[in-house]
Amino acid sequence: MLKELTAQIVAAYSTNNPVSDIELPKLIHDVYYALAKPTNGTALEQPASKQGRPLKVGIKYMNAEQLRDYQNRKRQERLERAREVAKAFSEPPSEASPELGSS
Repeated sequence: MLKELTAQIVAAYSTNNPVSDIELPKLIHDVYYALAKPTNGTALEQPASKQGRPLKVGIKYMNAEQLRDYQNRKRQERLERAREVAKAFSEPPSEASPELGSS
């Protein structure tokens, strides 16, 4: 009963409002838990499979200085790559270039 009502509400909402593919699962979750919430105001518990579980494992955090260094390295790498490409287009092709299929 609750799933059908959730589906009807989400379907009606999504036909009248633009909802991206990324937002749809959250919308379904929010509507379902809003309907399942007891009327006395107490919060409904999350399913046991989601309680206490980290969202992502192995995330490395960096401080502001490390982030700035990382951004500068990436910017420098993009600049060097752009220079290599520009240099490759500015030089005339060599005589022994296999890409040109010279025979």
